[in-house]
Amino acid sequence: MLDKVDINWNTAQQREARKRTSSDQQPGPSSSAKHPRLTEAQPTGETAPALTYLETARQNAESRKQLVVQLQARTHTDKGPPTLDEVTASIKPYNLSNRQLTRLIAEIEPDGGIPPWAENHKQSSMDEANTHRFDDAYEELLPEILSLRNSGQGFTDFNTRYTRPYLEGLLAYAGYKRNKHNCLYRTDIPAMFRGDDRTPFEFSRDGHMLPRANLGEGSTTQRAVSATFSLSDAQQYIHHFGKQSGIEELLYDTQYHKYPGDLNSTQSRVTDSSDSASDADGDSENSASGSDVELGRIMEKDYYPKRRNQNIAFCYLFDTRNIEIVPARENYQLNRDALNESKKTGGNTWFPDDDLEGHISMSSRGFSADRIWLVNSTFTRAARVNDLYSQSYDHADHSSRGEADSIEERTWAGAHNLNEYDDLIDQVAAANKPVLNFPAGKDVFSNDVTFAPDLSVPASN
Repeated sequence: MLDKVDINWNTAQQREARKRTSSDQQPGPSSSAKHPRLTEAQPTGETAPALTYLETARQNAESRKQLVVQLQARTHTDKGPPTLDEVTASIKPYNLSNRQLTRLIAEIEPDGGIPPWAENHKQSSMDEANTHRFDDAYEELLPEILSLRNSGQGFTDFNTRYTRPYLEGLLAYAGYKRNKHNCLYRTDIPAMFRGDDRTPFEFSRDGHMLPRANLGEGSTTQRAVSATFSLSDAQQYIHHFGKQSGIEELLYDTQYHKYPGDLNSTQSRVTDSSDSASDADGDSENSASGSDVELGRIMEKDYYPKRRNQNIAFCYLFDTRNIEIVPARENYQLNRDALNESKKTGGNTWFPDDDLEGHISMSSRGFSADRIWLVNSTFTRAARVNDLYSQSYDHADHSSRGEADSIEERTWAGAHNLNEYDDLIDQVAAANKPVLNFPAGKDVFSNDVTFAPDLSVPASN
């Protein structure tokens, strides 16, 4: 993780950004739960690089393997030494952390008898009134979570280490919830990243971002939208965008268009967005579980797409505070029983396909523009799209057109003009409006983003 990623209010005083703490920066217990102590080796979020979590998770898994081997050497049955799988199964009901397993090995009876404290722990680990029952286990789960989220790598199979009821309690303690598809999700992930061809002005004018594609049901409560936990992963989309040809998204003039334009068409007609609600009501492809409908859909088909020559894409940061996020690897590693159960019962549960992505749960009304930030071309600063749009008009001449319209038209015509968007971001910063500043040369992850305490959470999407 990074030293800090903060939102600076660019006042004359340049107030110092709030320091990061382990309790409000990392996945963890809710405020009603006692936050467990962190070992000296455990990163606190203030200075620990992402590699520390990766290495801590790796070391925890290796220690477990060695401890099981040691226990195997001290255990004997009438049929001879047990296998490692048999040893693992025999201690699973006790829900022991590595520290507790170390103590068990030191105190186990010569005949294999379990010491009284371990038997007591077996019972107390299932006692919901025991406020400390997850302390040690959470210390080992936290680096595994961040390793899965930031690198896609997992090292410990907690399903074989703990009983299912205990693991379910531990996951809830760590901040996970379950949606109607039995997927694990979180609402405490502050930000996600996404590469997209749509301009920031489009989101600001429309007031929201509509889901780009229908990923189908089975992951999020509402419609699923893909995003990444790493800024560098979103960058890859930007870097490859100009090298691709025939990008289908560029055939849609706006995010309201239901059908792509026709490159063989000779002229573009004025679109009418009024013919929409009745069509969307009956359109299962574009509805979100029947709960909401997309209003304002444009039904035109024979228009010539104005964005066909666009050569650049944009990197966005989404403010996802208090919004449902279904992470990919965390579900595959900690929740695979949900997939197995879904297959048995004919359900539709599925997890995000990419190791380093998550699904944002988004209503068919779209994701509020108040929550969308444009990242500059050097990936070192971001500003809210609404502030960019208003800034473009503040600095426009007295004609009826704002600077945003001119910049956007040049983008659609094929100009490589990301620098113009960068300039607007810098103007927003100079106007003392909030911006995000990222440390140059370091990757930024979702949990690195800290919002200033006086920047309230925007309305839910």
